[in-house]
Amino acid sequence: MVREVVLQGKRFPGPLAMQRKIVDDSVPRANLTAKAIEMSHQFAPKRKDRRVYSELKRAMNSDLVSMLRSDTTENVIKFAEMYTAAKL
Repeated sequence: MVREVVLQGKRFPGPLAMQRKIVDDSVPRANLTAKAIEMSHQFAPKRKDRRVYSELKRAMNSDLVSMLRSDTTENVIKFAEMYTAAKL
């Protein structure tokens, strides 16, 4: 699956992406804006102190961020493999 996504740019329909745990939710296009607003209300209270939230995210993803910053094809593929393994 990693090769399909990274090398071929394969797209996954919402239900299949959910099944493969690539995304957390899938909604029909007609409900997309309402769902985005609903999700923003869930996350808004957590963003009051952006520095804390940023540091938490940075710490959680530090190895992935450093891999992507190295800008080598090998590391981008490694990132995609790690990300996919974490989602599966």
